[in-house]
Amino acid sequence: MFVYMWTNKLNQKKYIGRHAGSSNSSYKGSGKYFRRALKKFGEDNFEREILVECDSIEECIKWEQYYLDMHDAAANNDFYNISPSAHGGHHGADYNGKNNPMWGKKHPNHVPHFGKDNGMYGVRRVLSENPNSKKVKLVDPKNNIYYFDSLLEGCISIFGNDENYGKIKHMMYKTKENKELRKDATFFNWKGYYTK
Repeated sequence: MFVYMWTNKLNQKKYIGRHAGSSNSSYKGSGKYFRRALKKFGEDNFEREILVECDSIEECIKWEQYYLDMHDAAANNDFYNISPSAHGGHHGADYNGKNNPMWGKKHPNHVPHFGKDNGMYGVRRVLSENPNSKKVKLVDPKNNIYYFDSLLEGCISIFGNDENYGKIKHMMYKTKENKELRKDATFFNWKGYYTK
């Protein structure tokens, strides 16, 4: 475990961080601006210095905080560091447990609603009883015209099942785009329109 400082050899800008692994690890750092700089300038243009080796993560955090404070790294334009705290992330704020503003509160949307308390209770989601369904007009190759309260209802009425629903929907899309289906398509020469 160690605390390190990376230096950009092109502009001398620095980044302070810590790593729980060994000093020969390929770990670079996790700071947002530092990662962008690595990508922009290339890793070869950065040099790492190990500031202190530690025996525990607590000791690493203490030393990282020491160096961040010493250089005022978060406020210093010569550093890529964003957070003034060795804890990083939320700019040093600790949002765990009782420090979290939502601690002990329940979000109103997390209350389950069953039966008649559910807003969708008794609403059918298929055929014409769906209030959001669009009325359709289907025209077969013999120019027979069919009107239905929904596309699914039309599919079931004409074919006795909903197996061709996706193909009819595709045909309706092609009709809307004024494009012909392939001649081997199931609904070649059919036309379909939404009327609502």
